[in-house]
Amino acid sequence: MKILQVGMFQVGRLNRDWAAGRGPSHPVHAVCELTRYGHELAVYDSGATPARGRLAFQRALLRDRPRCDVLLAQNLLEINLVAMLRAAGLFRTPIVAFVHSVGWRSVQKISAHGVDALLTLSADAAAKLQAAGVARSRIVPFDYGADLDFCAPAGAIGRTVLSIGVSGRDFATLCAAARRIDAEVVIVGKVPAQLRADPGARVRILSDGNYELGFEQIRELYRDSRVVAVIHHGTPHPYGLNALVEAMAMARPVVLTAGAGIDIDPQALGFGLRVPAHDPPALAQALARYLDDESLARRSGAAARLCAEARYSSKIMAQRLDEVVRRVGRAA
Repeated sequence: MKILQVGMFQVGRLNRDWAAGRGPSHPVHAVCELTRYGHELAVYDSGATPARGRLAFQRALLRDRPRCDVLLAQNLLEINLVAMLRAAGLFRTPIVAFVHSVGWRSVQKISAHGVDALLTLSADAAAKLQAAGVARSRIVPFDYGADLDFCAPAGAIGRTVLSIGVSGRDFATLCAAARRIDAEVVIVGKVPAQLRADPGARVRILSDGNYELGFEQIRELYRDSRVVAVIHHGTPHPYGLNALVEAMAMARPVVLTAGAGIDIDPQALGFGLRVPAHDPPALAQALARYLDDESLARRSGAAARLCAEARYSSKIMAQRLDEVVRRVGRAA
């Protein structure tokens, strides 16, 4: 099948990095791995700030009228842009879309635009779509996963706490917790200016955003870490899901903020702990368990990798995605 992928974060460049072995496949939902199933993949990259270019994006779709069997959308804005063209009868391609989270306004938009398959990354999002009257047959639970080949763990284990991410992270709580533990905390992410000015003596900030460092550099930071902290504000959006599955693939234990946006529970699965949002003492205590016990960190990391291999890999994602796009394409 011919698949048209539209997405943020320069998906075309990321796909090329993956093809050249310079990066993992999962930052754009393993779509690039669909080529392994014989699909032809075209990319319309709406850029890092699609809101500024929505009219140009729509004009490009109308001008080129790409011939494809299925359109694959990565976020709500792009779903809406394409769906408006489809509602007007100008674009008839079936749409498969990833749904990261659902608010009341986005529920209305998604259900009104008649997306053919909604790939939900959490039970919370699926339940909200059903509550809004979206047909259950159009809601597809979808597990997120990491590129296990690229994210291969090293034998050694480091001593640092690593936290990676751009949106929705609670680095203030992490920096407060860092004052209570005996280890360096490495942050690769977008840190507020006030916090960046004084993050604490044990905190090292490497970047304003995780796309400023190459994926190979990010991989080495995982290998140098003892434990990965995925700390957000407890929202129903899956903030930190990328970092979580990367840490699992890299055989590192995870301390994760509790919240409805991420269904993967490191504590229940035996490779980490969940902590309440905005609780520096609880976070520090959880991190200290792995910092003070290398054997526990190794055992938990091994369990994380096994869990990723069994269920949370980009190859499994691509297999599931292949099934969905073929079903939607045949039904059109």
